[in-house]
Amino acid sequence: MAASIIENSGGHLKKIFLFKFLGYYYEENFNENSLNFIRKIGEHCPSIEYLTLAFSPTKEHYTEVEKLLKVCQKLKSLILLITYNVNKKETFEKILENRAELLKTLIRSAPTSLREIKFFNDFRFSLQALEEFLKSGKVGLHFL
Repeated sequence: MAASIIENSGGHLKKIFLFKFLGYYYEENFNENSLNFIRKIGEHCPSIEYLTLAFSPTKEHYTEVEKLLKVCQKLKSLILLITYNVNKKETFEKILENRAELLKTLIRSAPTSLREIKFFNDFRFSLQALEEFLKSGKVGLHFL
C-alpha cells in the first residue's frame, strides 16, 4: 500500500515515517517488499527530506539504498533499522562487517543535506568502521 501512495504522490512527499517495531523478521516477502519500497522512494520521491527505512543487510539492499541517496539530494534525516535473518545465524564479525558496509555506503552516497542518521535497535560498529565514518564528516549519528 505504501508503494502505491509513493507512486501516486507526484514527487511531492517530504516525509515518510513507515516503521513498526516488531515483526519484520517474520514477514513473508520482507526482503522483496523492502527492496520495492526503497526503489519506489528513489523513483518517485526526489524531494524527500525525512525518511525511515527497514531492510536486511544484503548487497542488493545496500546498492538500492546507495541509488536512493544519490537521487534524494534534499534528504535531511534518515532513521534506519537493519534487520537480521532469524533463519540464518550471523556471527558477531559478520554483523560488524555488514555495518561497516552500510557506513561505506553512507560515506560514498549521503547527500550534503543529510544532517542526521538515527540507528534503531542494538546497533554496533567496529571501532575502525566508525572512525572512518566520523572522519568523513558526513553526518551526525544518533542511536535509538
